[in-house]
Amino acid sequence: MARGRSQSTKNNDNFPDELVTRIADHIFQRLDDRLAKMDDKLGSFMNQVNNNSEAIRTIENKVDKNEQYDRLNNLRIYGIKESPGENQEVLLKTVTSLLKNKLNITVTKEDFDRCHRVGVSGTGMAGDRPVLVRFVSFLVRSEVYQNKRLLKKTGFVIREDLTGNRIKLVKEAINKYGVTNVWTVNGKVFILKNNNKVCVAGSDDI
Repeated sequence: MARGRSQSTKNNDNFPDELVTRIADHIFQRLDDRLAKMDDKLGSFMNQVNNNSEAIRTIENKVDKNEQYDRLNNLRIYGIKESPGENQEVLLKTVTSLLKNKLNITVTKEDFDRCHRVGVSGTGMAGDRPVLVRFVSFLVRSEVYQNKRLLKKTGFVIREDLTGNRIKLVKEAINKYGVTNVWTVNGKVFILKNNNKVCVAGSDDI
């Protein structure tokens, strides 16, 4: 009888510990369940974020592509000395003369849609802002751009009118491959990589 009471007392003594253990196990199980649900929600949220980010990148690429297409007839001419009080008529005569004398290309004012300075004063070559020229005909624009190599060592440079994103891409490519191995054609950026011509669509391609 005493032995039975002793066993009962021992069981009673263990009861608080067992109760605490059961409560703790129950709490931890509920926490595990809640954490699992939170992980699922977090995973779903991250997938949604990734999908949204991809959608945003797609939209940004389309906007950039459309903007570059709108600039297709444009060229930027660097090295034309900027004079006080110059206007579009003066610039047109200067550009027309430059194209004829340096590139042997004859154009008239009817070939131009726009011709004006761009950028902040003092930021161009020798402090002269570049001249943005928009041609009426893409064929005339292409002829001018294809002959830009004739301006080598003349102090004049002709470049395509690129979007901000593509300008950054060109700079990034030049930093890695050098200016002689990077060029643009119709707004597309190309690099010479391992003796192969590669069209660069983004930083991952560099």
